[in-house]
Amino acid sequence: MTFEETIIFYNPEHADEFTLKLKKSGFRAKTKRVSTLVKDTICTGRIDDFISLFNEEKKKYDNGSDKTDVQALMTDMYSEIIDELELRKNRLSGFFGSAHPGDCISDIPGFNGCGGWTEAGDDEPGAENDEERGNKTLFHLLNENGLLESGSGKWILKNTAEPGEIITAVPSDMMLEASSQEKRSRYNINTIINVMSGVETHVTLPPEFSISAEPEMIDQILNEYDVDEESILKLKENGYIKSLLAEKIIEYLKEKERTPFDELFGEMKSLKFTIENTNDEFRFDLDEKFLKDMLGEMKKMDLIKSKGNHFRSA
Repeated sequence: MTFEETIIFYNPEHADEFTLKLKKSGFRAKTKRVSTLVKDTICTGRIDDFISLFNEEKKKYDNGSDKTDVQALMTDMYSEIIDELELRKNRLSGFFGSAHPGDCISDIPGFNGCGGWTEAGDDEPGAENDEERGNKTLFHLLNENGLLESGSGKWILKNTAEPGEIITAVPSDMMLEASSQEKRSRYNINTIINVMSGVETHVTLPPEFSISAEPEMIDQILNEYDVDEESILKLKENGYIKSLLAEKIIEYLKEKERTPFDELFGEMKSLKFTIENTNDEFRFDLDEKFLKDMLGEMKKMDLIKSKGNHFRSA
């Protein structure tokens, strides 16, 4: 159906909750569970190599006080990444300065319960403060570099290393323009693509919702639920454009008593118009089937009337 749009939910409970809300508001949505593969891409390499790479990239945009807005943005982004890597390096340096091989890190203040830390990173949910988040990052850097061993519920430091030589991971989207194969090879940075099986829930929205939903309402869906952002963006764009086209059809039909399909199609197939108070111009290239389907749905929504092959406004 031409007015239907689909939102992809990654959490099935969120999808069920959303469809129930729609039902209470008078909209009936269709849901479908879809088996899929989920991809998570990270880049791994030595901390010092990452810092060198990002410093090289930063220099391309660092033109003193004469930077453009784009150059300033790129400089700031690379600076933030470098600062984070330097922070990891400093945490490792401080730890290795006081800990020795054979030490039980489970007894070190701040590392209590470290055996239950299964998610790495400073942004881990549930970390209460900067110190706890930092300790969790440090624990995972040690463990993933083979510097820890576990036994009897405790974690023992097997060895130390030069902080800059420690292997760390950076999400692929943080590589920005440094993601080329040539640059990654030059700095011995590897790309790891983790592929997992998963399930998505596709919620197909009824035409009445898609054509009437306000942008603020759609943004609220994005903020409340774990959904695919691209499907939300498509809903906003398509819903807006289709509502504009429906308005133009209704405007044309209001000027006529009864309009045959061929005449209406002749007016709408290459429709173009500018949005008031903007420089935005819409140009359409429609085929007969699309317009017929659209008119059929508009009739079901009581937006227009038809008899035979003729149409009029409701």
